[in-house]
This record gives sequence, C-alpha cells and structure tokens, in this order.
Amino acid sequence: MSGRGMSAAMLAEIKKQSVNCCYLVKAEPDHADYTFTDYGRSITWGGDDYVRTFGLLGFTEIIENSQLTVESCTVNLMGVDKNEALAAILVDDFLNRPCSIWLAFLDTSDAVIADPLLLIKGFMDSPSYSEDPESGTAAIGLSVTNNFRDLDRARGRHTNDKEQQFIFSGDVFCQFNSEIPKLIDWGRS
Repeated sequence: MSGRGMSAAMLAEIKKQSVNCCYLVKAEPDHADYTFTDYGRSITWGGDDYVRTFGLLGFTEIIENSQLTVESCTVNLMGVDKNEALAAILVDDFLNRPCSIWLAFLDTSDAVIADPLLLIKGFMDSPSYSEDPESGTAAIGLSVTNNFRDLDRARGRHTNDKEQQFIFSGDVFCQFNSEIPKLIDWGRS
C-alpha cells in the first residue's frame, strides 16, 4: 500500500523505529453503532469509543487496485457472548448499512495520530453467525462490499412477463401486466 491518503503526521509516524498501530471497525446498523478495535485497550476517536476485542477481531484481506471493481472483505468478531450476539443480529438491520475499517497509528500515550487511513468504506451484507455451545460464545461475520456493488444491477422495475418467465419459469404473476395502463390517475374524476 502506498502513502496515498495518509496525512503528513501519519507518514512521519511510520518512519519511526517503533510504531503502534491498530484497526478501527465501525458498523452502523439501524439501532446502534458497533465500534471495535484490535488494540490492547479501548480507543476513543472521532467521538466514538472503539471497544477492545482482546485479539478476537479479524478480517479477510483488503485488496486495493486501480480498477472499477467490486471489492469486499469479511469482518469477523469471535468469542462474543452468544446471547448478546444473537440479540444484535435479530434486532438490528445490517443489510445495506454502512461499515468502515481504518488503520490508525497511535502515539506513546495511545492516542490516535491525526486521521486514520480509511481502508474500506462500504455496505454490509447479511451477517453470519456460528456458536460454540460448550463455551457459550459465538462468532459473527459481516461481509462488507464497496460502493461499486450496484454497478451491474439492472435499473428500474422489471415486471413484464418475459423477464418473470426468465427468472421463474412457469410463474403467471406478471401475465397480465402488459394490459395495465401506464398512468393511473388516483383520486381524479
């Protein structure tokens, strides 16, 4: 990864002989934000408290390239209380909600130096959940896809019978859609 996007303070920090760094993850479902760090203690930055995960936070490789392609990674949080994890998954809507991952450098007092480097900012897909009944803990996985995820999506409504038959052969739901007028004036005489 090049120095692209790093502030002067961050570039100066990485030139030092000893560097403290950590990852900051912020998931923003509907009801509450979830903020985590892989550092040895909790970190405060940007008005948020990033809770330490005791080394149980990880994510798959983040690929950087110059192409307009859909990139994704999976954020994994392991060893959480299974009841809290299940409640969070059932209560909050994670689908198509924002999630960001930053690389932060810390000074000797463990304060974040300048602005962390944004590694990926995207949207979450549905979470995965697995539990270990013996330990009473669970693992949650969130797939995060960048803003190009909708690049290949067909625009507009597709409610004609031909397209419905292509997707669901034999379905008659859209059979008479061509007979419906294009403009329906509601509440007018």
